[in-house]
Amino acid sequence: MAKIPGLSVCIDRFEASVKKVHGKEIAVSRKGAMPVTNISFLQAKKLCENAGKRMCTLPEWERACRGNENRDYPYGKTFDKKKCNAVYLYDDPTKSKPVPAGSMEECKTPEGVYDLSGNLWEWIDEEDQTGSLRLLIGGGFSNLDYMLGCKPNDEAFQPVDVAGEGLGFRCCKDLSISNK
Repeated sequence: MAKIPGLSVCIDRFEASVKKVHGKEIAVSRKGAMPVTNISFLQAKKLCENAGKRMCTLPEWERACRGNENRDYPYGKTFDKKKCNAVYLYDDPTKSKPVPAGSMEECKTPEGVYDLSGNLWEWIDEEDQTGSLRLLIGGGFSNLDYMLGCKPNDEAFQPVDVAGEGLGFRCCKDLSISNK
């Protein structure tokens, strides 16, 4: 995990994959692992909880992406179509697909958080006004630049039980402060 600048929270460095531990499925953050996709918000939330973590909130995810520099993209101020897994990498957009977590070496923040732009849309624990939808952020492998930045696309809310190709997640965890 990486500490989110300015917050007492850590975020997974990589999009989540799933591992079975003692008969229970948990979310894991592992470079080179194929991130889980076709997952609903409710499933993702349970996998984070099983791992002793939780879903990230919008302010946490956005701060991890923007950093102290207030970047527009995880890697800087200017969009670069070759850095992250998005439709631009493919001659034929219908051949675009997810790649293993962290395999796009330049698609990371200076703090070492990978794939916040492209690869998979990420579920965030942010409700719409009705409380029944949750936000997807970061854009996916088949998206264009206006969806791949650190600012959310307001129209990316989905029902909590929807699972689709290209929908993934990562977990957050509060830092515990000890006086010892």
